[in-house]
Parts: sequence; structure tokens; C-alpha cells
Amino acid sequence: MLPEMLVTDFTVKIGQLEVDVRNKLAQKPDGGTVSLTDADLEILFALSVTGETMKNAEQLSWLCSNLKDSSDPNDVSYIDANAIRVRIHELRSRLGDDPDAPQFIKTFKGFGYRLVFKENGDV
Repeated sequence: MLPEMLVTDFTVKIGQLEVDVRNKLAQKPDGGTVSLTDADLEILFALSVTGETMKNAEQLSWLCSNLKDSSDPNDVSYIDANAIRVRIHELRSRLGDDPDAPQFIKTFKGFGYRLVFKENGDV
């Protein structure tokens, strides 16, 4: 199944978040707005392209590394799996997401992550 992603101008719906890519803002279902970093956007886009398929930190690392601007031959940056775990933790913190009762990113301990698509925490 393809991820729930709808693009309008510079706004993208990713899971339950409305993401304003240009201004790096996410609007939560409760109406709250959160500022995002480039790293947050990379994680959200990597999770969105995987849809309902769970991805581990290594797979997300590969996806995030390949989201970089490939037109720059000097950009050989690689984001390791530990950095992905830290980024997900920081993103959750910014979103106010509780890993034990996730609204946005669900963790399957020892296996990986995926977006939450429904308000009750189901994917």
C-alpha cells in the first residue's frame, strides 16, 4: 500500500501531519504547529516513502542518505543508524509524541519504525 501523502504547493500530508516544506512547519491534528529541522524532514520523508512497511534504523539511514541533493558531487554524507535513532527521538520530542502511545511514529522494539496513519495509534 502506498503511503498517505498528498502534495499541495509546498504542503505535504505525511501520516497525520500537514508538513509545510517551505517553512519547515508541521501542523498536528490538534492544530498545534511545530518547527522542523532538515533532519526532521528527512526522517518524515524516509518514513513516508516506506508507507505501512516497517523500516529499521539501517534502512532509514540509507533512505535519508539518499535524499540528499545528488546533483552535488561533493555531497557524500552518510547518516549512520545511531544518528537515525537520535533524530527520531528528537523529532518525537518536538512533536510531543509519546513512544509508549505514539500518535506519529510507532517503534517496534528491536525491529524498526513506521508512521502512524490513524488518530487512535493504528497504522
